[in-house]
Amino acid sequence: MPKVLYTKQSLSEVQNKLSTALQLLYKNDLFLIENSTNERSITHKLAEYIQQLFPEWHVDCEYNRRGEKNVKEINGQTTSYPDIIIHRRNTKDNLLVIEAKSVHSQNHDEKKDKQKITHYIEDSRYSYKYGLWIFFHDELRAAQLDCFENRNGFCCEVK
Repeated sequence: MPKVLYTKQSLSEVQNKLSTALQLLYKNDLFLIENSTNERSITHKLAEYIQQLFPEWHVDCEYNRRGEKNVKEINGQTTSYPDIIIHRRNTKDNLLVIEAKSVHSQNHDEKKDKQKITHYIEDSRYSYKYGLWIFFHDELRAAQLDCFENRNGFCCEVK
């Protein structure tokens, strides 16, 4: 696979675009969050808005490939794949990994989700530049967003 290429996307640029995507999600698809629909339904709609704002990237949900034929894995688990990623398929150019949960979900494992983000940032097979953990609430202002950044191969939470 080719080396990591990240185009020059600062964290603030990525955050601004993600903020816009979340505003669109809450404006147009709040029903999905308020009515306890499956997390995949919510993240799919969010990914559609993200794709509009990152046209030069691929935005995929539940993506399970590393390169052409290798199954994406982390910590030896081949069933572990992120909710949403912004990347260039079949390269190591991985901009953002997103894990998300809804307040209505029965499975709230913030620690596990953040560990997953850390692994995707620190694992040299992926080396994501940024990570985002989202906790959807019924109101946008209550949504929790925790950002992470790859700093020389280490995952650092950005406050």
